[in-house]
Amino acid sequence: MPDRLPPELGQQVEEDIRNKNSPETLLRELAKLGVKHAPENVVRIARKRSGGIVFLETGD
Repeated sequence: MPDRLPPELGQQVEEDIRNKNSPETLLRELAKLGVKHAPENVVRIARKRSGGIVFLETGD
């Protein structure tokens, strides 16, 4: 078994990870989970290593 992925497969894996962690995907996931937020006020959003989502939102 090779130690490295073929370049084309490695690129696909990286793209899948980026898509899973894109701001749009994370905002949809927040909404699906019922987390109160205003998408237009989210300044920064990311997925933690544990799988949870953290975000910074402006406003009160």
